[in-house]
Amino acid sequence: MACRAYGEAVIGYCAVTLVGFSHGKTLTYYICVILHHEYHILPTKLLGTGAGIFKECRSPAKSFVLLALVMSQTIFYSDVSVLVAAHRGTSTLDACLRLLANQSFSGSWEVVLCDDGSNGDVLDLANPIFKNGPMDFRYVWQPRNGERRSHSRNNGLRCARGRIVILLDGDIAVGPEFVRNHVDAHRDTSNSKTAVYGTRKWIFDNQLSAFSSREEIARQVAVGAGPVVKLYSDFDYQQRFANTQYAWLGCFGCNLSFVREAEVFFDEQFLGWGSEDQEFACRLYLRHGYQLLFRPMIYGFHFEPGGIDDFCPVRPNTHPDIVQYLRNMLHFRDSYSELDMTLACVGAAYYVLNTETQLWERRHRPMFNRKYIHRMLETAAAEARK
Repeated sequence: MACRAYGEAVIGYCAVTLVGFSHGKTLTYYICVILHHEYHILPTKLLGTGAGIFKECRSPAKSFVLLALVMSQTIFYSDVSVLVAAHRGTSTLDACLRLLANQSFSGSWEVVLCDDGSNGDVLDLANPIFKNGPMDFRYVWQPRNGERRSHSRNNGLRCARGRIVILLDGDIAVGPEFVRNHVDAHRDTSNSKTAVYGTRKWIFDNQLSAFSSREEIARQVAVGAGPVVKLYSDFDYQQRFANTQYAWLGCFGCNLSFVREAEVFFDEQFLGWGSEDQEFACRLYLRHGYQLLFRPMIYGFHFEPGGIDDFCPVRPNTHPDIVQYLRNMLHFRDSYSELDMTLACVGAAYYVLNTETQLWERRHRPMFNRKYIHRMLETAAAEARK
């Protein structure tokens, strides 16, 4: 099954997306209706006399339908929705989607591929992988206007039909038990408001020679043996904060699931790289009463360009990207004044403002000092006010 989103529009309280699901040569249109922050997917055949069609464009590439519907409750059609964030159709994405398609989970589930502005190669790559699979597959695209991962994931959340949502990145390889392990972790707790986060191991380009193929990596994930057990991991960092009020620091959008007990979406003020996933988990915990469960045996393997010797955990390198990253941290900090947010802003330790060029640069060595971090944040705030 293949799918493409065709457009989005808003009428009053309703935001509407027309998406198409293809089964061979047959195309079925579905309407995603957002009404008073409740999200629904309906086949067009269910739209009766209560639906008023205000405008319909004939061009499939740009078509959209404006509707007014009165709905009473959120409808779930699947046990699980796996939201995959991507923006380029790479060989890594191809390998990761193929591994995702090979899951042992026997319940109903779907893959929602959230494309942040590719030129169409992401859909071309994914269609052959999922068209004959046991899961439903849907594809949601947005125009590229810088990196807008929060907005792209929200597109997927608006269309997702699963009660449990699993977040995954397009550069993460997972084993065949990945979906089932997330679901089992939720079933093992009596608290319906639960978010489960696994860990991430890093496979650098210069380490790939230790594996015969990416499929071999997935096999080793399943049995917990071989070179994968020796890879650089986020485990120590995550374990440090697990079961504390700062557990959300270890929650990354590449391996995180939650039960949809609250209408929670990513904060779209986060642009570019960084902080949006931790803020999302923080909000689940502090504002919506979710418990955060760390399950380190739920692995995801991230393919990282370059080698471990020159690895840096923060991405921004250019002045504009660093400025946006610092703005993300300032927004995160200011959103939770009741907490000491120094640990959430530790990325500022990697940067310094060059007083001669007035451009932000990466430090040769990060300065992990509370005073320095706060000084950089205040400098960034002062620059933003100019």
